[in-house]
Amino acid sequence: MVPRALLLRGLLPALLVCLTFPVLLRAQGTPPPEDWIERLREAEARLAALEGDAPPSEEGAGRVALGGYFDLEYRDGQGADPSFVQHRFVPQIDAAIGAGLHFSAEIEFEYGATDSARGDGETKVEFAALDWELAEGFTLRAGALLVPLGRFNEKHDSPLNDFTDRPLLARSVIPTTLTDAGVGGLGAFEVGEEGVVSWELYLLNGFVGLEADADAATGLASNFDTTSGLRGGRPSLKRDGSRGIAGAGRVEWSPRLGIELGVSAHHGAYDADGERDLLIAALDFDLVGAALAAPLAGFELNGEVARAEISRDRVARESGVPDDLWGFSLEVNRHFLLGGSAALGPLPLPPGSAVTAAVRLEHVELGAEREERITIGLNLRPIEETVLKLDYQFHFEDGDHRREENDAILLSIASYF
Repeated sequence: MVPRALLLRGLLPALLVCLTFPVLLRAQGTPPPEDWIERLREAEARLAALEGDAPPSEEGAGRVALGGYFDLEYRDGQGADPSFVQHRFVPQIDAAIGAGLHFSAEIEFEYGATDSARGDGETKVEFAALDWELAEGFTLRAGALLVPLGRFNEKHDSPLNDFTDRPLLARSVIPTTLTDAGVGGLGAFEVGEEGVVSWELYLLNGFVGLEADADAATGLASNFDTTSGLRGGRPSLKRDGSRGIAGAGRVEWSPRLGIELGVSAHHGAYDADGERDLLIAALDFDLVGAALAAPLAGFELNGEVARAEISRDRVARESGVPDDLWGFSLEVNRHFLLGGSAALGPLPLPPGSAVTAAVRLEHVELGAEREERITIGLNLRPIEETVLKLDYQFHFEDGDHRREENDAILLSIASYF
């Protein structure tokens, strides 16, 4: 059941952000809808190259390209001391090996990595895969893969997104970044004059939800819980901790540029005996207003809903495996393209800058625990690949805004390089 109270609480912030913010801007006119679509086309092409979705250019450094992204955050939350956080530094490597062969990888350093002075970070391979294009519309992929579950897990880079924090859904029900070792295929084919259907399908190790624990009454301990959901049971790149191979896939239909609808699923055993199953299903969408109707130019609506069904017998329940989990995220953005000379109040902006005002509504249920969050955001992109963000978060636990004093203000900067 979709919580009506959360939707109603989000209406006022959405109206304030999307309708009253333009009075702060001074720009030369309003770009026509076709300009929005053209900018979207250009941005997607640039970002595809930056993310490794396109082979590196033969110019410059040759067949190997090095890039990546980083972010820096300032967090000031109730009940916590304000602090700067150097969250992510992610080098990305892309190599055109030969005809039809392409390798790409991401290595993530979080909080300065494990050998930092404080020792409070981590280093991990987030993605490392070989693509072999066997035929037009079909590519074989093998390696450490981003699991195609929902939209956000594959498009989680900090510079891509308009908010500093990832959605609650993407931390617990689809625990991003969700990487797994495996093999499979991907491809795309045209539908109609403008439509495209793309797909991915992989065989993977799968989640590790139960592990042996001699100190537990049942001899097993759960890596799933009602605090972080499935996050503690994310797959291992070293071994399959559950019996049997899992499968995951996603299909996306884009009838034309600016409209994307996706459906995805993941299924496999989560225990060493192979007797207990985990099924995660997700629906997602991204709608650019200019692709729908001229009056909606500048608006964008995207969202995701996912549910994890966890089979539990007596042993699983006594070991701490929670009941089914689900959640959703709904985001409304208002983009302002500022061609020529422009200003945000007294602040002059570089030509071609983009300003985005956004509201995100979120709800997750992790067994008996429920959390909701409303985030209001404002960000500036001097170019598409670099963004400065300002967010304010309202937290609600079990529908109660003041059960915990944990509202927060966040400032961050993120950029590809």
